[in-house]
Amino acid sequence: MLPQNDHTFSLQEKEQILLNFLRNELQMKAETEYHDPSDTVDDWKRALNGRYSDTEQVHYKLCKNFFLHHKKKKQQKFYGVALADTMVDMNSMSKQLGLGSGNLRFADPEDLATFLDIQPGHVTPLCFHVLHPSVQKQRPDVLKKGNDESPSVVENMKTLTIIVDAALLRKNSNTSATTMLLFHPLHNSASTSMSQEEFVKFMKSCFGEEAWQQVIVYDFETKTKLTIHDVDFN
Repeated sequence: MLPQNDHTFSLQEKEQILLNFLRNELQMKAETEYHDPSDTVDDWKRALNGRYSDTEQVHYKLCKNFFLHHKKKKQQKFYGVALADTMVDMNSMSKQLGLGSGNLRFADPEDLATFLDIQPGHVTPLCFHVLHPSVQKQRPDVLKKGNDESPSVVENMKTLTIIVDAALLRKNSNTSATTMLLFHPLHNSASTSMSQEEFVKFMKSCFGEEAWQQVIVYDFETKTKLTIHDVDFN
C-alpha cells in the first residue's frame, strides 16, 4: 500500500527509500557507513576515523555542497556540489555565470526544506532522488503544494540551476585507481559511496537526459564555465 499524501515521513524512512532506490532501481552497491554527526568537512574527516582510506585500487573523495541565490533576485537559486578540497570562489563564479561579480549569496537556511527537502548541515545531491517517478510513488509528500498553494518540493527543485565541480567529474589521468565519491544519505551521521560514473547515472536518472545536458560544470581552478560535453568522465 502506498503512503497517503498526509503521511509524515521520518528521516529513517526517507533514508531507506533513498538507499533502496540506489540499490534496486539503479543497481548500485551504495555502501553506507554510519558515524558521529559531522556538521563540517573537518568534522566529517574526524568522524570517519580512517574509514574509506585510499588504496592502490580506490581513492575516496569527500564532497561538499553550496545552496545559493542571486543577491538581487532571491527567487533565482543555485545548488552546487564540489570536492571537499576545492576552493569555491563565489565572486569569480558569479561573474563567469553572467550574474555580475558578487551577486551570489548563500540562500536562506529555511529554503533548504522547500527546495531540497533537507535540513541545514545535511545537504547532499542525493536529495534529488525525489525527482524520480518511482520515488514519488513512495513519497507523495514531495508533490504536495503548501497550504498557501506554494510550489511543491519537486516543483521548486526543477527551478534550480545545478552546478557541478569539474574536478568531481574528471578522471585522474595520473592513476588507474577508481575514484569513489562520498555523500551524506540525507543526514550527516552517515556516508554513502559511489563512483564518478554512478554519480552521473544517478543525476541523469533524477533530472532526465535533457536537463542533465543543461547542468553547469564549473572549473574552480581555471575559473571557467564549462558544459557536460567539455568534461571527459566516461
